[in-house]
Amino acid sequence: MEGVSNGNSLELSCFDGSYAFLFTSELRNDTLWGEFLSGNHYKTNWFAVRNENFELRDPEKLTYVVNDDPIEINMTQLDGKKYTFPNKSTENKVVLLQIMGTWCPNCMDETNYLNDLYAKHKNDIEIIGIGFEVGETEEDKINTLLTYKNYMNIDYPLLVGDSDCKPCAAKIFSMLNDIISFPTLLIIDKKGDIRKIHTGFSGPSTGKYYTDFIQHMNEFIEELIKE
Repeated sequence: MEGVSNGNSLELSCFDGSYAFLFTSELRNDTLWGEFLSGNHYKTNWFAVRNENFELRDPEKLTYVVNDDPIEINMTQLDGKKYTFPNKSTENKVVLLQIMGTWCPNCMDETNYLNDLYAKHKNDIEIIGIGFEVGETEEDKINTLLTYKNYMNIDYPLLVGDSDCKPCAAKIFSMLNDIISFPTLLIIDKKGDIRKIHTGFSGPSTGKYYTDFIQHMNEFIEELIKE
């Protein structure tokens, strides 16, 4: 998000590819009081109090496995053919399932990271992107994902998920407590067990959060490859 402060007022805004978001606020004593607008369809009030001890929630503890339901995928590829998981191409490989949407800026940052990771470890890992997209038909979603694949130079398979909503994604991944953010990344070991789930993505502009993630995730993937 970007914004401006002027005296006691603060305004923040962004566009995520689907909606424009606007936060307006005014500082009164030690509290920001404001209004949040999402497009032209949602409005609510908000407030924020300064907290010197604030820390972001751990993105690896927000989404977690709640039952023994297996991950079984049967979705359409961008060439119209069906893709199933697990399959022979993923045997004895570390698999990363990317739950994403082309409309999501953080998904683009994560895709850039996964592109680099795949180029480095293509023989040992498989990455599968599942797009939850705007569009009335499956063909609409395929065309959107094709444009994204070409623009981002993606070398790993992209599949058509469902509509662009978190409950739609959660319905497919019934073994998880919830899908609370796009993107969500599932890391699956060679035995087929989910070993890590990363919710959201802090891109390059977040500085230390990004560099720490890259180092931590790269080391973790390399450990799984050696198992």
